[in-house]
Amino acid sequence: MTQIPEIIFDTIIHNHKHFGLITLNRPKTLNATNLKMIIALHNQLKEWQMNSSINAVIINSSSEKSFCAGGDIREIYEQKQKNNQALIDFFWHEYRLNYYIAHYPKPYIALLNGITMGGGVGISFHGKYRIATESLLFAMPETSIGFFPDIGSCYLLSRCPGQIGIYLGLTGARLNAADTHYLGLSNYYMKSADLNNLITTLADNNSNSIHDILLSITTSPPSAKLSHPIKLINECFCFNTVEEIITALTKHSNPWCRETAKSLLTKSPTSLKITLEQLKRAAKLSLADCLIMDYRIANHLLNKYDFYEGVRALIIDKDNQPNWQPAKLTAIAATDINAYFEPLAEQDELSFD
Repeated sequence: MTQIPEIIFDTIIHNHKHFGLITLNRPKTLNATNLKMIIALHNQLKEWQMNSSINAVIINSSSEKSFCAGGDIREIYEQKQKNNQALIDFFWHEYRLNYYIAHYPKPYIALLNGITMGGGVGISFHGKYRIATESLLFAMPETSIGFFPDIGSCYLLSRCPGQIGIYLGLTGARLNAADTHYLGLSNYYMKSADLNNLITTLADNNSNSIHDILLSITTSPPSAKLSHPIKLINECFCFNTVEEIITALTKHSNPWCRETAKSLLTKSPTSLKITLEQLKRAAKLSLADCLIMDYRIANHLLNKYDFYEGVRALIIDKDNQPNWQPAKLTAIAATDINAYFEPLAEQDELSFD
């Protein structure tokens, strides 16, 4: 039986122009990426970079439901059960790919159609051209599984206006295309039905500017206003500790605030505290330094309990009853959190050579 490729690479030629086309092709897992896919994507991008005939690269999905729901955390969990000591390899390759995409010298166009979360954000939103459709569903929901918003997303979230990035990182709240456009996370909007004609339009247009072409064929999203309550977010998420944020939400008379506090209390206390500290630091860091910070946190977290317990509860057993350790925010000291940000041995640090 012929094995269906999990990621497909094509070269499309039209009107004497050449495009590298990447298609994520794991619909049963919502295109969750594994180590093999990450390495293959990185290698193919390098090959196309050196190929002078390739005018631009486009990444999309074979599924109408999902662009990419993130890294394959089920596979990581299963490898842990087998006592595989090389779990960090996935993150080493993934974060290096994220950085490479952010600095890719050729136009890198991501077609954001459907679920785009976690690692899916890393292989799309770090690119220069980010086209969202009406079905985009963006989120960084890692605190629900005892992890943290990684793949350099802290660089993106910390540059959102006001306290919105803190809110998104802690809660894992979902955004639509209008939201991501409003926040500057995506920069173009197009109906999903029009995506099939994108390459033809790019090839037939004589303009030398991808930006100008995309502006001519994309439109404004349906709403230019964030669908989340900005005023309440800025009032309640401006504090220096997670405890203060939850207190502000709990004391507020608005039902949305109380529901948000209730939701936060279901998440890993350790993850919440790590995420708040991470996002505060990220505001002053470059993308490279954010990814190095993420890699340090991931190294430390992979040796702890909460991540595997979160995956068990939400992905494996699906009982939605994680037993976080520690179970309360007050049981976690600032020194405990700072330890997750400690540098690794020099030879173990993330590098981009």
